[in-house]
Amino acid sequence: MNYPKIGTMSRFAPIILTLIILLGCSSGAGVSPDTVQTTGSEVRTAEAEHNLLAYVHVVPDIENMTMEIVPLREVEFHVNVKGFLIPPNCYGCIQFSIVSFDMVTRIFDIDVTLKNPTFLTGYDVRGILIANDTGHEMVNADDYTKLYDDNNPADINPFKAFDSDDYNRAFNSYETDMKQVLFRIPKPPNWAGFDYAVDASWPGHCKEPYEIVDFVQDGSIANLFDTTNISVDVHDWQDDVTEVSIDVTEIMGEVVQLTNTTGDTWTGEVGNTELPAPGIYQCLISAYSPNTPEWWLYDYVDIIVSPPNYDNRITFASNRSGNWDIFLMNPDGTGLEQLTVDTSDDEYPDFSPTERRIIFTSYRDADPGPPKVENELYIYDIDAGIVDKISDDCQALFADWSPNDTILFVSRYASCIDTVTKHLSYFPLSGGDTETKVLGTMFFDYTETDFRFDEAKVLFIGHTVGNFVYEVDFPSWENITQLTTNGSEQYCAYSPDGTKAAYSSERLQNTDIYVLDLVSMVETRITYFPTLDTMPTWSPDGTRIAFTHYNDQLGTSTD
Repeated sequence: MNYPKIGTMSRFAPIILTLIILLGCSSGAGVSPDTVQTTGSEVRTAEAEHNLLAYVHVVPDIENMTMEIVPLREVEFHVNVKGFLIPPNCYGCIQFSIVSFDMVTRIFDIDVTLKNPTFLTGYDVRGILIANDTGHEMVNADDYTKLYDDNNPADINPFKAFDSDDYNRAFNSYETDMKQVLFRIPKPPNWAGFDYAVDASWPGHCKEPYEIVDFVQDGSIANLFDTTNISVDVHDWQDDVTEVSIDVTEIMGEVVQLTNTTGDTWTGEVGNTELPAPGIYQCLISAYSPNTPEWWLYDYVDIIVSPPNYDNRITFASNRSGNWDIFLMNPDGTGLEQLTVDTSDDEYPDFSPTERRIIFTSYRDADPGPPKVENELYIYDIDAGIVDKISDDCQALFADWSPNDTILFVSRYASCIDTVTKHLSYFPLSGGDTETKVLGTMFFDYTETDFRFDEAKVLFIGHTVGNFVYEVDFPSWENITQLTTNGSEQYCAYSPDGTKAAYSSERLQNTDIYVLDLVSMVETRITYFPTLDTMPTWSPDGTRIAFTHYNDQLGTSTD
Protein backbone atom coordinates (compact mmCIF):
# COMPACT_ATOMS: atom_id res chain seq x y z
CA MET A 1 0.00 0.00 0.00
CA ASN A 2 1.38 3.37 -0.94
CA TYR A 3 1.93 5.95 1.82
CA PRO A 4 2.02 9.59 0.66
CA LYS A 5 3.52 12.63 2.46
CA ILE A 6 3.65 16.14 1.03
CA GLY A 7 6.74 18.25 1.78
CA THR A 8 6.05 20.90 3.83
CA MET A 9 21.00 46.80 28.54
CA SER A 10 20.61 51.73 34.66
CA ARG A 11 23.38 53.85 33.82
CA PHE A 12 26.59 53.66 31.81
CA ALA A 13 30.08 54.80 32.73
CA PRO A 14 31.50 57.21 30.15
CA ILE A 15 32.57 55.51 26.96
CA ILE A 16 35.63 56.81 25.12
CA LEU A 17 35.69 57.15 21.37
CA THR A 18 38.94 57.99 19.61
CA LEU A 19 38.73 60.18 16.53
CA ILE A 20 41.35 60.73 13.89
CA ILE A 21 40.65 63.45 11.33
CA LEU A 22 42.84 63.60 8.27
CA LEU A 23 42.71 65.58 5.10
CA GLY A 24 44.89 64.50 2.25
CA CYS A 25 45.35 61.95 -0.50
CA SER A 26 44.35 58.39 0.18
CA SER A 27 47.66 56.71 -0.51
CA GLY A 28 50.47 55.03 1.36
CA ALA A 29 48.64 54.26 4.59
CA GLY A 30 46.58 51.38 3.32
CA VAL A 31 47.76 47.79 3.02
CA SER A 32 46.48 44.84 1.14
CA PRO A 33 44.49 42.23 3.03
CA ASP A 34 47.47 39.89 3.16
CA THR A 35 50.06 42.49 4.28
CA VAL A 36 50.83 43.31 7.92
CA GLN A 37 51.57 46.99 8.64
CA THR A 38 54.40 46.68 11.18
CA THR A 39 56.63 49.75 11.07
CA GLY A 40 56.17 53.46 11.69
CA SER A 41 57.93 54.20 8.41
CA GLU A 42 54.86 53.23 6.46
CA VAL A 43 52.79 55.70 8.46
CA ARG A 44 55.40 58.45 8.13
CA THR A 45 55.22 57.88 4.40
CA ALA A 46 51.51 58.44 4.74
CA GLU A 47 52.15 61.67 6.73
CA ALA A 48 53.78 63.20 3.66
CA GLU A 49 50.54 62.79 1.81
CA HIS A 50 47.98 63.05 4.62
CA ASN A 51 47.34 66.03 6.87
CA LEU A 52 46.27 65.02 10.35
CA LEU A 53 44.04 67.92 11.32
CA ALA A 54 42.84 66.71 14.74
CA TYR A 55 43.03 63.74 17.12
CA VAL A 56 40.53 63.64 19.95
CA HIS A 57 38.92 61.35 22.49
CA VAL A 58 35.16 61.65 22.40
CA VAL A 59 33.51 60.81 25.71
CA PRO A 60 29.74 60.19 25.45
CA ASP A 61 27.65 60.87 28.54
CA ILE A 62 24.77 58.43 28.14
CA GLU A 63 22.73 59.85 31.03
CA ASN A 64 22.81 63.44 29.70
CA MET A 65 23.09 62.47 26.04
CA THR A 66 26.09 64.78 25.50
CA MET A 67 29.67 64.36 24.32
CA GLU A 68 32.96 65.79 25.58
CA ILE A 69 35.83 66.23 23.10
CA VAL A 70 39.31 65.82 24.64
CA PRO A 71 42.19 66.95 22.34
CA LEU A 72 45.33 64.80 22.17
CA ARG A 73 48.64 65.77 20.58
CA GLU A 74 49.85 62.62 18.93
CA VAL A 75 48.45 59.39 17.73
CA GLU A 76 49.54 55.85 18.23
CA PHE A 77 52.03 56.01 15.41
CA HIS A 78 53.63 59.25 16.75
CA VAL A 79 52.40 61.39 13.91
CA ASN A 80 52.27 65.05 15.08
CA VAL A 81 48.82 66.58 15.22
CA LYS A 82 48.36 70.06 13.78
CA GLY A 83 45.05 70.54 15.59
CA PHE A 84 43.40 72.43 12.74
CA LEU A 85 39.91 71.18 13.60
CA ILE A 86 39.79 71.83 17.36
CA PRO A 87 39.54 75.09 19.34
CA PRO A 88 41.06 77.63 19.23
CA ASN A 89 42.01 76.86 15.63
CA CYS A 90 38.48 75.96 14.64
CA TYR A 91 35.14 75.94 16.44
CA GLY A 92 32.51 73.51 15.25
CA CYS A 93 34.67 71.67 12.71
CA ILE A 94 34.03 68.39 14.52
CA GLN A 95 30.68 67.81 16.14
CA PHE A 96 29.08 64.72 17.58
CA SER A 97 25.44 64.62 18.56
CA ILE A 98 23.84 61.57 20.16
CA VAL A 99 20.39 61.12 18.70
CA SER A 100 19.58 57.99 20.64
CA PHE A 101 21.02 54.96 22.37
CA ASP A 102 19.35 51.56 22.33
CA MET A 103 20.13 49.68 25.53
CA VAL A 104 19.10 46.36 24.03
CA THR A 105 21.07 46.45 20.80
CA ARG A 106 23.81 48.74 22.28
CA ILE A 107 23.65 50.94 19.17
CA PHE A 108 24.44 54.67 19.26
CA ASP A 109 22.65 56.75 16.65
CA ILE A 110 25.12 59.66 16.24
CA ASP A 111 25.08 62.60 13.86
CA VAL A 112 28.71 63.22 12.91
CA THR A 113 29.25 66.69 11.42
CA LEU A 114 32.48 67.60 9.64
CA LYS A 115 33.51 71.04 8.35
CA ASN A 116 36.36 71.74 5.95
CA PRO A 117 38.22 74.78 7.46
CA THR A 118 40.72 74.99 4.59
CA PHE A 119 40.68 76.57 1.17
CA LEU A 120 41.36 73.15 -0.36
CA THR A 121 38.82 70.82 -1.90
CA GLY A 122 39.07 67.20 -0.74
CA TYR A 123 37.57 64.27 -2.52
CA ASP A 124 36.12 60.92 -1.46
CA VAL A 125 35.98 61.88 2.22
CA ARG A 126 35.56 58.81 4.42
CA GLY A 127 34.77 58.49 8.12
CA ILE A 128 36.50 55.23 9.02
CA LEU A 129 36.00 53.10 12.10
CA ILE A 130 39.30 51.35 12.80
CA ALA A 131 38.85 47.71 13.58
CA ASN A 132 39.95 46.43 16.99
CA ASP A 133 39.60 43.41 19.23
CA THR A 134 36.72 44.70 21.37
CA GLY A 135 33.94 44.23 18.90
CA HIS A 136 32.89 47.78 18.00
CA GLU A 137 30.89 47.91 14.80
CA MET A 138 29.63 50.47 12.31
CA VAL A 139 26.22 49.12 11.56
CA ASN A 140 25.47 51.25 8.50
CA ALA A 141 28.82 51.14 6.73
CA ASP A 142 29.00 52.05 3.06
CA ASP A 143 32.05 49.93 2.30
CA TYR A 144 35.29 48.73 3.92
CA THR A 145 38.99 49.63 3.55
CA LYS A 146 42.44 48.70 4.93
CA LEU A 147 43.41 52.40 5.37
CA TYR A 148 44.83 53.20 8.85
CA ASP A 149 44.70 49.61 9.90
CA ASP A 150 45.82 48.36 13.32
CA ASN A 151 48.43 45.90 12.04
CA ASN A 152 46.04 42.97 11.87
CA PRO A 153 45.97 41.78 8.28
CA ALA A 154 42.57 40.20 8.79
CA ASP A 155 40.90 43.50 9.72
CA ILE A 156 39.06 45.63 7.26
CA ASN A 157 37.63 48.95 8.39
CA PRO A 158 34.06 50.13 7.76
CA PHE A 159 33.45 53.70 6.65
CA LYS A 160 30.76 56.23 5.80
CA ALA A 161 31.38 58.48 2.81
CA PHE A 162 30.85 62.24 3.39
CA ASP A 163 29.36 64.44 0.68
CA SER A 164 28.65 61.32 -1.35
CA ASP A 165 25.61 63.01 -2.92
CA ASP A 166 27.90 65.42 -4.77
CA TYR A 167 28.45 64.22 -8.31
CA ASN A 168 32.24 64.42 -7.94
CA ARG A 169 32.20 63.57 -4.23
CA ALA A 170 33.97 66.90 -3.65
CA PHE A 171 34.21 68.26 -0.08
CA ASN A 172 34.65 71.93 -0.97
CA SER A 173 36.41 74.66 0.94
CA TYR A 174 34.53 75.65 4.17
CA GLU A 175 31.77 73.17 3.35
CA THR A 176 29.93 71.26 6.10
CA ASP A 177 28.37 67.82 5.86
CA MET A 178 26.64 65.58 8.39
CA LYS A 179 26.26 61.81 8.36
CA GLN A 180 24.18 59.54 10.52
CA VAL A 181 26.50 56.88 11.91
CA LEU A 182 25.26 53.85 13.81
CA PHE A 183 27.86 52.45 16.22
CA ARG A 184 27.29 49.22 18.10
CA ILE A 185 29.41 48.99 21.24
CA PRO A 186 30.41 45.61 22.65
CA LYS A 187 29.14 44.14 25.86
CA PRO A 188 30.83 45.24 29.10
CA PRO A 189 33.65 45.34 30.07
CA ASN A 190 34.80 45.94 26.49
CA TRP A 191 33.58 49.56 26.32
CA ALA A 192 36.99 51.16 25.66
CA GLY A 193 37.28 53.70 22.86
CA PHE A 194 37.90 53.01 19.27
CA ASP A 195 39.82 54.86 16.58
CA TYR A 196 37.90 56.80 13.99
CA ALA A 197 39.59 58.43 11.02
CA VAL A 198 38.32 60.86 8.43
CA ASP A 199 40.28 60.64 5.22
CA ALA A 200 40.05 62.78 2.08
CA SER A 201 41.88 62.43 -1.19
CA TRP A 202 43.75 65.52 -2.43
CA PRO A 203 44.39 67.12 -4.86
CA GLY A 204 42.29 64.66 -6.89
CA HIS A 205 40.19 61.59 -6.51
CA CYS A 206 41.39 58.43 -4.80
CA LYS A 207 42.97 55.94 -7.12
CA GLU A 208 41.43 52.82 -5.61
CA PRO A 209 37.79 51.90 -6.21
CA TYR A 210 35.54 54.13 -4.15
CA GLU A 211 32.21 52.32 -4.14
CA ILE A 212 30.74 48.82 -4.34
CA VAL A 213 26.96 48.94 -4.89
CA ASP A 214 23.93 47.29 -6.45
CA PHE A 215 24.58 43.65 -5.61
CA VAL A 216 22.01 41.31 -7.14
CA GLN A 217 21.43 37.59 -6.67
CA ASP A 218 19.36 36.31 -9.54
CA GLY A 219 17.87 33.00 -8.51
CA SER A 220 17.63 30.44 -5.75
CA ILE A 221 20.31 28.04 -4.54
CA ALA A 222 18.18 25.81 -2.37
CA ASN A 223 19.29 22.36 -3.39
CA LEU A 224 22.66 20.76 -3.86
CA PHE A 225 24.27 21.85 -7.15
CA ASP A 226 21.80 24.69 -7.73
CA THR A 227 23.49 27.75 -9.25
CA THR A 228 22.62 31.45 -9.29
CA ASN A 229 23.95 34.40 -11.25
CA ILE A 230 25.23 37.36 -9.22
CA SER A 231 26.21 40.87 -10.28
CA VAL A 232 27.67 43.96 -8.58
CA ASP A 233 28.78 47.42 -9.67
CA VAL A 234 32.28 48.62 -8.73
CA HIS A 235 32.94 52.33 -9.28
CA ASP A 236 36.44 53.68 -9.82
CA TRP A 237 37.34 57.19 -10.99
CA GLN A 238 40.08 55.87 -13.24
CA ASP A 239 38.03 52.94 -14.54
CA ASP A 240 40.94 50.57 -14.13
CA VAL A 241 39.59 47.88 -11.82
CA THR A 242 41.17 44.59 -12.82
CA GLU A 243 39.91 42.14 -10.23
CA VAL A 244 36.68 41.63 -8.31
CA SER A 245 36.04 38.49 -6.26
CA ILE A 246 33.52 37.16 -3.76
CA ASP A 247 34.29 34.79 -0.90
CA VAL A 248 31.55 32.15 -0.87
CA THR A 249 33.53 29.49 0.97
CA GLU A 250 30.59 28.55 3.21
CA ILE A 251 28.38 28.01 0.21
CA MET A 252 30.65 26.46 -2.36
CA GLY A 253 34.08 26.12 -0.71
CA GLU A 254 35.97 28.74 -2.69
CA VAL A 255 36.48 32.37 -3.69
CA VAL A 256 34.82 33.13 -7.01
CA GLN A 257 36.42 35.55 -9.46
CA LEU A 258 33.89 37.81 -11.17
CA THR A 259 34.00 38.94 -14.76
CA ASN A 260 33.63 42.52 -16.04
CA THR A 261 30.71 42.19 -18.42
CA THR A 262 29.72 45.77 -19.17
CA GLY A 263 30.70 49.18 -17.83
CA ASP A 264 31.13 48.97 -14.04
CA THR A 265 29.22 45.72 -13.70
CA TRP A 266 30.91 42.47 -12.66
CA THR A 267 29.12 39.13 -12.79
CA GLY A 268 29.66 35.53 -11.82
CA GLU A 269 28.01 32.28 -10.84
CA VAL A 270 27.62 30.84 -7.33
CA GLY A 271 26.68 27.22 -6.81
CA ASN A 272 25.44 25.25 -3.82
CA THR A 273 28.18 22.64 -3.49
CA GLU A 274 28.77 22.62 0.30
CA LEU A 275 25.11 22.05 1.18
CA PRO A 276 24.86 24.93 3.70
CA ALA A 277 21.82 25.24 5.91
CA PRO A 278 19.14 27.62 4.61
CA GLY A 279 19.80 31.21 5.69
CA ILE A 280 21.50 34.48 4.81
CA TYR A 281 25.25 34.28 4.31
CA GLN A 282 27.40 37.44 4.58
CA CYS A 283 30.02 37.19 1.84
CA LEU A 284 33.01 39.49 1.26
CA ILE A 285 33.46 41.21 -2.09
CA SER A 286 36.99 42.51 -2.86
CA ALA A 287 37.84 44.97 -5.64
CA TYR A 288 41.34 45.83 -6.84
CA SER A 289 42.93 48.49 -9.03
CA PRO A 290 46.62 48.29 -10.06
CA ASN A 291 46.94 52.05 -9.34
CA THR A 292 46.79 51.17 -5.64
CA PRO A 293 48.54 47.82 -5.07
CA GLU A 294 48.69 48.54 -1.30
CA TRP A 295 44.99 48.16 -0.66
CA TRP A 296 41.68 47.06 -2.02
CA LEU A 297 38.07 48.13 -1.49
CA TYR A 298 35.71 45.72 0.25
CA ASP A 299 32.05 45.25 1.05
CA TYR A 300 29.88 42.54 2.56
CA VAL A 301 26.85 41.35 0.64
CA ASP A 302 24.13 38.88 1.53
CA ILE A 303 23.62 35.68 -0.41
CA ILE A 304 20.44 33.81 0.40
CA VAL A 305 20.30 30.05 0.55
CA SER A 306 16.61 29.20 0.43
CA PRO A 307 14.96 26.11 1.86
CA PRO A 308 14.59 23.52 -0.86
CA ASN A 309 11.28 23.77 -2.60
CA TYR A 310 9.59 20.41 -2.35
CA ASP A 311 6.17 21.98 -1.75
CA ASN A 312 4.78 20.36 -4.82
CA ARG A 313 6.30 16.92 -4.38
CA ILE A 314 4.99 13.83 -2.67
CA THR A 315 7.00 11.15 -0.90
CA PHE A 316 5.43 7.70 -0.65
CA ALA A 317 6.23 4.01 -0.29
CA SER A 318 5.62 1.60 -3.14
CA ASN A 319 6.44 -2.05 -3.86
CA ARG A 320 6.60 -1.52 -7.60
CA SER A 321 10.30 -2.50 -7.49
CA GLY A 322 9.55 -5.89 -5.93
CA ASN A 323 9.70 -4.73 -2.32
CA TRP A 324 8.68 -1.57 -0.48
CA ASP A 325 10.92 1.45 -1.23
CA ILE A 326 10.64 5.23 -0.80
CA PHE A 327 9.79 7.33 -3.84
CA LEU A 328 9.34 11.01 -4.70
CA MET A 329 7.13 12.46 -7.42
CA ASN A 330 5.11 15.45 -8.56
CA PRO A 331 1.37 15.52 -7.78
CA ASP A 332 0.56 14.64 -11.37
CA GLY A 333 2.76 11.53 -11.26
CA THR A 334 5.63 12.98 -13.25
CA GLY A 335 9.20 13.38 -12.02
CA LEU A 336 9.20 9.99 -10.33
CA GLU A 337 12.36 9.26 -8.31
CA GLN A 338 13.15 6.08 -6.41
CA LEU A 339 15.05 7.22 -3.29
CA THR A 340 15.84 3.95 -1.51
CA VAL A 341 17.01 0.69 -3.05
CA ASP A 342 17.19 -2.15 -0.56
CA THR A 343 16.00 -5.72 -0.37
CA SER A 344 14.19 -4.94 2.89
CA ASP A 345 10.94 -3.01 3.11
CA ASP A 346 11.18 0.80 3.53
CA GLU A 347 7.87 2.34 4.58
CA TYR A 348 6.02 5.22 6.31
CA PRO A 349 8.01 8.22 4.97
CA ASP A 350 7.68 11.74 6.43
CA PHE A 351 9.30 14.99 5.29
CA SER A 352 11.52 16.97 7.69
CA PRO A 353 10.44 20.58 8.42
CA THR A 354 13.19 21.88 6.16
CA GLU A 355 12.20 19.27 3.59
CA ARG A 356 15.76 18.23 2.86
CA ARG A 357 15.35 14.87 4.57
CA ILE A 358 12.81 12.09 4.83
CA ILE A 359 12.39 9.80 7.84
CA PHE A 360 11.14 6.27 7.21
CA THR A 361 10.90 2.81 8.78
CA SER A 362 12.94 -0.14 7.58
CA TYR A 363 13.94 -3.60 8.85
CA ARG A 364 17.14 -3.61 6.74
CA ASP A 365 19.29 -4.23 9.90
CA ALA A 366 17.05 -6.95 11.36
CA ASP A 367 18.49 -10.28 12.42
CA PRO A 368 17.74 -13.02 9.92
CA GLY A 369 14.80 -15.23 10.51
CA PRO A 370 11.40 -14.72 12.12
CA PRO A 371 9.93 -12.85 13.83
CA LYS A 372 10.72 -9.93 11.58
CA VAL A 373 10.08 -7.13 14.10
CA GLU A 374 13.32 -5.13 14.09
CA ASN A 375 11.94 -2.09 12.31
CA GLU A 376 14.14 0.97 12.90
CA LEU A 377 14.02 4.62 11.87
CA TYR A 378 16.23 5.88 9.10
CA ILE A 379 16.74 9.29 7.49
CA TYR A 380 17.23 9.76 3.79
CA ASP A 381 19.10 12.96 2.84
CA ILE A 382 17.48 14.03 -0.39
CA ASP A 383 20.38 16.19 -1.60
CA ALA A 384 23.25 13.91 -0.62
CA GLY A 385 21.47 10.61 -1.27
CA ILE A 386 22.66 9.16 2.08
CA VAL A 387 20.71 6.94 4.48
CA ASP A 388 21.43 7.10 8.26
CA LYS A 389 19.97 4.88 10.99
CA ILE A 390 18.74 6.97 13.97
CA SER A 391 16.88 4.56 16.29
CA ASP A 392 17.45 1.30 18.15
CA ASP A 393 14.04 0.34 19.49
CA CYS A 394 13.42 -2.90 17.64
CA GLN A 395 10.06 -1.90 16.26
CA ALA A 396 9.61 1.78 15.44
CA LEU A 397 6.69 2.68 13.23
CA PHE A 398 4.66 5.67 12.03
CA ALA A 399 7.33 8.33 12.68
CA ASP A 400 6.43 12.02 12.57
CA TRP A 401 8.97 14.85 12.39
CA SER A 402 8.16 17.92 14.53
CA PRO A 403 8.93 21.55 13.63
CA ASN A 404 11.69 21.49 16.29
CA ASP A 405 13.32 18.29 15.09
CA THR A 406 11.70 15.94 17.58
CA ILE A 407 10.86 12.50 16.26
CA LEU A 408 7.64 10.90 17.51
CA PHE A 409 6.91 7.28 16.73
CA VAL A 410 5.09 4.16 17.87
CA SER A 411 7.30 1.56 19.58
CA ARG A 412 5.63 -1.82 20.06
CA TYR A 413 8.45 -4.04 21.31
CA ALA A 414 10.82 -3.63 24.29
CA SER A 415 13.32 -5.96 22.66
CA CYS A 416 13.53 -8.03 19.56
CA ILE A 417 11.30 -10.72 21.01
CA ASP A 418 7.59 -11.10 21.37
CA THR A 419 7.22 -8.87 24.47
CA VAL A 420 4.64 -6.32 23.47
CA THR A 421 4.85 -2.99 25.33
CA LYS A 422 3.08 -0.52 23.04
CA HIS A 423 4.76 2.85 23.63
CA LEU A 424 4.48 6.27 22.16
CA SER A 425 8.15 7.27 21.96
CA TYR A 426 9.99 10.43 21.05
CA PHE A 427 13.51 11.86 20.98
CA PRO A 428 15.26 15.05 19.78
CA LEU A 429 17.51 14.76 16.77
CA SER A 430 19.83 17.37 18.38
CA GLY A 431 20.71 14.78 21.04
CA GLY A 432 19.07 13.09 24.00
CA ASP A 433 17.60 9.80 25.10
CA THR A 434 14.45 8.26 23.74
CA GLU A 435 11.49 8.80 26.06
CA THR A 436 8.45 6.59 26.03
CA LYS A 437 4.89 7.05 27.22
CA VAL A 438 2.07 4.63 27.85
CA LEU A 439 -1.20 6.55 28.04
CA GLY A 440 -2.77 4.63 30.89
CA THR A 441 -4.57 1.33 30.42
CA MET A 442 -7.27 2.38 27.97
CA PHE A 443 -5.17 1.77 24.86
CA PHE A 444 -3.84 -1.57 23.79
CA ASP A 445 -2.17 -0.16 20.71
CA TYR A 446 -1.35 3.07 18.89
CA THR A 447 -0.79 3.84 15.27
CA GLU A 448 -0.28 6.92 13.12
CA THR A 449 1.05 9.93 15.09
CA ASP A 450 1.21 13.55 14.00
CA PHE A 451 2.56 16.73 15.66
CA ARG A 452 0.54 19.92 15.48
CA PHE A 453 2.44 22.78 13.84
CA ASP A 454 3.24 24.44 17.22
CA GLU A 455 4.27 21.10 18.77
CA ALA A 456 1.77 21.69 21.61
CA LYS A 457 -0.43 18.72 20.76
CA VAL A 458 -0.17 15.30 19.19
CA LEU A 459 -2.77 13.53 17.08
CA PHE A 460 -2.83 9.72 17.09
CA ILE A 461 -5.00 6.69 16.47
CA GLY A 462 -5.75 4.92 19.75
CA HIS A 463 -6.94 1.32 19.70
CA THR A 464 -9.49 0.41 22.38
CA VAL A 465 -12.79 -1.27 21.55
CA GLY A 466 -12.42 0.56 18.28
CA ASN A 467 -9.95 2.75 16.48
CA PHE A 468 -10.51 6.42 17.24
CA VAL A 469 -8.68 9.69 16.59
CA TYR A 470 -7.31 11.22 19.79
CA GLU A 471 -5.57 14.46 20.66
CA VAL A 472 -3.20 14.92 23.63
CA ASP A 473 -1.08 17.75 25.03
CA PHE A 474 2.66 17.56 24.38
CA PRO A 475 5.03 17.11 26.13
CA SER A 476 2.89 16.66 29.27
CA TRP A 477 0.79 13.87 27.68
CA GLU A 478 -2.23 15.23 29.59
CA ASN A 479 -5.79 16.06 28.47
CA ILE A 480 -6.44 13.12 26.17
CA THR A 481 -9.42 14.01 23.99
CA GLN A 482 -11.32 11.58 21.79
CA LEU A 483 -12.20 13.36 18.56
CA THR A 484 -14.11 10.73 16.59
CA THR A 485 -16.90 8.28 17.46
CA ASN A 486 -17.19 5.87 14.57
CA GLY A 487 -14.45 3.50 15.75
CA SER A 488 -12.89 2.57 12.41
CA GLU A 489 -10.49 5.47 11.90
CA GLN A 490 -6.97 5.17 10.57
CA TYR A 491 -4.03 7.35 9.53
CA CYS A 492 -4.75 10.79 10.97
CA ALA A 493 -3.01 14.07 10.04
CA TYR A 494 -3.24 17.70 11.20
CA SER A 495 -3.78 20.44 8.66
CA PRO A 496 -0.82 22.87 8.45
CA ASP A 497 -2.59 25.46 10.63
CA GLY A 498 -3.70 22.84 13.17
CA THR A 499 -7.41 23.65 12.86
CA LYS A 500 -8.47 20.43 11.08
CA ALA A 501 -7.72 16.73 11.16
CA ALA A 502 -7.91 14.40 8.19
CA TYR A 503 -8.29 10.64 8.56
CA SER A 504 -9.69 7.63 6.83
CA SER A 505 -12.71 5.76 8.19
CA GLU A 506 -14.57 2.61 7.13
CA ARG A 507 -18.32 3.20 7.00
CA LEU A 508 -20.99 1.40 5.00
CA GLN A 509 -18.43 -1.16 3.86
CA ASN A 510 -16.32 1.55 2.27
CA THR A 511 -13.22 3.43 3.45
CA ASP A 512 -13.09 7.13 2.64
CA ILE A 513 -11.25 10.29 3.69
CA TYR A 514 -12.91 12.57 6.25
CA VAL A 515 -11.95 16.00 7.59
CA LEU A 516 -12.88 17.16 11.09
CA ASP A 517 -12.95 20.88 11.86
CA LEU A 518 -11.36 21.04 15.33
CA VAL A 519 -13.04 24.36 16.09
CA SER A 520 -16.63 23.59 15.13
CA MET A 521 -16.20 19.79 15.43
CA VAL A 522 -18.04 19.37 12.14
CA GLU A 523 -16.98 16.32 10.15
CA THR A 524 -16.94 16.33 6.33
CA ARG A 525 -16.53 13.36 4.03
CA ILE A 526 -14.34 14.30 1.07
CA THR A 527 -13.97 11.09 -0.99
CA TYR A 528 -16.74 8.92 -2.45
CA PHE A 529 -14.86 6.27 -4.40
CA PRO A 530 -16.35 2.78 -4.14
CA THR A 531 -13.01 1.32 -2.98
CA LEU A 532 -10.38 1.98 -0.33
CA ASP A 533 -9.15 5.57 0.25
CA THR A 534 -6.68 5.95 3.13
CA MET A 535 -3.47 7.53 4.48
CA PRO A 536 -4.35 11.22 3.97
CA THR A 537 -1.71 13.94 4.21
CA TRP A 538 -1.94 17.69 3.66
CA SER A 539 -0.12 19.94 1.24
CA PRO A 540 1.99 22.65 3.00
CA ASP A 541 -0.51 25.36 2.07
CA GLY A 542 -3.45 23.31 3.39
CA THR A 543 -5.40 23.46 0.13
CA ARG A 544 -4.96 19.84 -0.97
CA ILE A 545 -4.90 16.37 0.54
CA ALA A 546 -2.96 13.48 -0.93
CA PHE A 547 -4.12 9.96 -0.13
CA THR A 548 -3.77 6.35 -1.18
CA HIS A 549 -6.57 5.01 -3.37
CA TYR A 550 -7.09 1.35 -4.17
CA ASN A 551 -8.24 0.57 -7.70
CA ASP A 552 -9.88 -2.78 -8.21
CA GLN A 553 -8.54 -3.17 -11.71
CA LEU A 554 -5.14 -1.49 -11.49
CA GLY A 555 -4.07 -2.29 -7.92
CA THR A 556 -2.80 0.26 -5.41
CA SER A 557 -1.85 3.74 -6.55
CA THR A 558 -1.55 7.26 -5.11
CA ASP A 559 -3.91 10.01 -6.13
